Amino acid sequence: MEDYKAHPNAFEPVSLSYFRNIWRTRFKNIKLRKHIRFSKCSTCERLRQIRWSRQSSIKERQKCQIDLLKHYADIKAERAYAASKRQLSMVHKTEVLSIALDGTDQLPRGLPQFRVTTSHDATSHERIKSKFTLLRIHNLEKTFCFEHLHNIKGDANLTIECLQRALKYTE
Repeated sequence: MEDYKAHPNAFEPVSLSYFRNIWRTRFKNIKLRKHIRFSKCSTCERLRQIRWSRQSSIKERQKCQIDLLKHYADIKAERAYAASKRQLSMVHKTEVLSIALDGTDQLPRGLPQFRVTTSHDATSHERIKSKFTLLRIHNLEKTFCFEHLHNIKGDANLTIECLQRALKYTE
């Protein structure tokens, strides 16, 4: 990957069939999901449910299919816009600042997390209930992880606090 980043024009592009053949034969153990399991858009879910429901009329399903395709196009355009801004910040590191921020509430059992269920899972009072806010400054290639207790709301105040700390770092 470093070679490609350092010399992007040195490598010839390969055909899709060749890429898929290599992927299928050499990387059998790696599975890429089309959609992230835990992150679901409510609009997508609603439209898909109507689209595949046998109780919905054909006309309703066709309309949902069209709406779903429009929604996908909007999402794709939004992601492309964000990617272009991120790329712009990488090229013009001193003039453009690109920041991505996301909160995580995905630790229902607290810390530490174990890969398998342990006998200690029953006693949640022995664990620290935490949430994390992740912040990435793209042009500095720096990621911050802010930990906060479960009783602190992930609201605008927390977002501003994380942004202030990150901006202080950039000074």
